[in-house]
Amino acid sequence: MGVKIEFHDGRSVEYENAVRVADSKNDYVLFDESGAVLAHVHKYDVKNLHTKDPDEKW
Repeated sequence: MGVKIEFHDGRSVEYENAVRVADSKNDYVLFDESGAVLAHVHKYDVKNLHTKDPDEKW
């Protein structure tokens, strides 16, 4: 899986090795295969969060 996050300020970032997204009340937390945290972002900063399968192209 991969994750692309688009922010309200126009920035975007991609995490190709993200395998899990935890969704809490105020935050998204992205994890890799080993369980390490790749990113911790506040929902209010996020405009769009896209996930994709490994064979999909952005």
